[in-house]
Amino acid sequence: MLRGNLWRNDMPIDIASFTGGNLIAHPSTLGTRLYQNYQGYADWTLLLGRRTVNEVKAGWFVAFSDQDGLRGLEQSPYILLPGFTIGKSPALLLRLNGHMWSARDDFSTVWDWKGTHEIHTGGDLLFSHNFYEWNNARYKQYDARSGTIPANLESLFPVWNDPSTWNVAALSPNAVRFQQSFGKWAWVNETPQAAAWFQDNWHVSSDLTLNLGLRWDLAYNWSAQQWDVPPLRKSVPNDFTYFAPRVGAAYSINEKKTVLRGGWGIYYIGPKDQWSHHTPANLSYAVWSANNDGKPNFFGDPFRNGNAEPAFRPVPPGSQALSGQNILTCPSDPILRCDTAGYIAVDTNKLPYSHQASGGVQHQLGDTMSLQVDYVFNGSRREQYNQNTNLLFNPATGVNLPFRLPNGAPGARAFPDILGITLQDRAEAKSNYHGVETAFTKRLSLHFQASVTYTYSRFSDYIPLPLSGNTLVTFHVPEDLGDSWYPAIGDQRHRAVFNGVWELPYAFQLSGLYFYGSGQAQGANWGTDLRNSGNLSLLLRPNGTIVPRNTEGCFCDHTGTYGYPIHRVDLRLLRRFKLAGRTAVEGSIEVFNVFNHANYGSYVTAEVSPSYGQPQQNFNVAYLPRMLQLGFRFVF
Repeated sequence: MLRGNLWRNDMPIDIASFTGGNLIAHPSTLGTRLYQNYQGYADWTLLLGRRTVNEVKAGWFVAFSDQDGLRGLEQSPYILLPGFTIGKSPALLLRLNGHMWSARDDFSTVWDWKGTHEIHTGGDLLFSHNFYEWNNARYKQYDARSGTIPANLESLFPVWNDPSTWNVAALSPNAVRFQQSFGKWAWVNETPQAAAWFQDNWHVSSDLTLNLGLRWDLAYNWSAQQWDVPPLRKSVPNDFTYFAPRVGAAYSINEKKTVLRGGWGIYYIGPKDQWSHHTPANLSYAVWSANNDGKPNFFGDPFRNGNAEPAFRPVPPGSQALSGQNILTCPSDPILRCDTAGYIAVDTNKLPYSHQASGGVQHQLGDTMSLQVDYVFNGSRREQYNQNTNLLFNPATGVNLPFRLPNGAPGARAFPDILGITLQDRAEAKSNYHGVETAFTKRLSLHFQASVTYTYSRFSDYIPLPLSGNTLVTFHVPEDLGDSWYPAIGDQRHRAVFNGVWELPYAFQLSGLYFYGSGQAQGANWGTDLRNSGNLSLLLRPNGTIVPRNTEGCFCDHTGTYGYPIHRVDLRLLRRFKLAGRTAVEGSIEVFNVFNHANYGSYVTAEVSPSYGQPQQNFNVAYLPRMLQLGFRFVF
């Protein structure tokens, strides 16, 4: 059998771009996004006897994404204030054009030997060819997160969408540093991936089934292995030894009404392209920065050259930029620094993976009901962690030496020839999820079906000891700088869902859902870099204490850093009208968040902000106010 599919999606407006204009963001932070994608695939299934099937799939996916500021703000600068931002994102204009080709083969067969074996084996290939245009800091970035927000801020930005009226120079007393990039803002990156697997579902007896599997993964150049960016990293060979074993079992007892089940396995991630595409960006353009030198009008003339472009260019556009030149080493200059563009992957990264394990029991109650309880563990390892590695640390205190001096001159550097921030991606963080997941299900009978689920869980993150240059710090550091576990952002202790369907007379059907979620951990910080660490940590308070990343308790009563509980009821009424034969028309009325409960998903998390702890707008459907939707469907 041969089948295929072609699909196209055009999205001229992306609601996720409209997240500005709130307590932490000026209306000028709003953006636009045009998103288009096309995909197609072909599937050929071949029967090779009564017990053997082979399936071959091939496909392609093309995506075009253009993001920019609103009209009039295309060349707007970006201004960072304590707990507040103004101007379009420094990442814009951002143009991402991705092309992916794929091929996959699935082979399945059944044979008998001491039971029955269901064998599944196969492999797949993915090839990504991506074009990036990332105008990072091209239109200037001002960091004014020293001190507090000026009381006359509104008068400094009189016309929200006209940067020519903005008086950024007046923020000089709050200045930390200034950034602007120069060079070539577009490049291409390619990342092939491959995998192969073998799975045996072994039915040892009518009561016992064993699952035995092994998977191999290759993510070529996933962490920028091919690129030299001295002295931060060198090109390294790819690792071909990522093997992931998996085992599981299910055992039936009590006349097959009860099943005991469990399993464990290792799962490698399919890495996102950010790991690899940020690194070559640093071979195409450079981000120049100047630290506040303490003199008047710093933001008015940050390079102290009459607002001319820098006389020195560390990255010549074109082929010279890819010659292995140390593009992060700035010429000797009392003002200018060079920062990394995005994140440069360290050359010791190994592919992230997770240990996934579960064990539980499912029991049938009567003919239409069942109850199940499972313990679930997910331990992710080698997770992404971003850090400024251009720091030296005091072994006696564990604290970093000052990154910049009061006069704006550079402080201690792990890379003496690089005066700016070196942000690097490290695959060394961890997370653990522990959950008890329960469910009760009633299948459709007597015109009614329903299910109830409840989960109690804990989700925690670990940040590793910091890097100092290319060397891992081995002595104790304060908890905000590394080697610490804490409740992860998104940690939610309680989650319950009820949904049901009721078949009414006259071909009506009523269905509904109730969702409850306890508040999620939001993460907290002070809001400014009092460690003087190049933003490694924003948790130190002026009184010397450390802001806990997450504290038990709710923002609603000022006892912690968890959000408000979520309550949501959705209802749908459907009526089917039969036509000739198998054709019918269905009309529906749906109401989401019936009781219009105020649900929030985002909060101000910087303690320095006067709006700390207050909810923010979030366009996720779970947090929207009451909505009514009318539906129509033709069935044949």
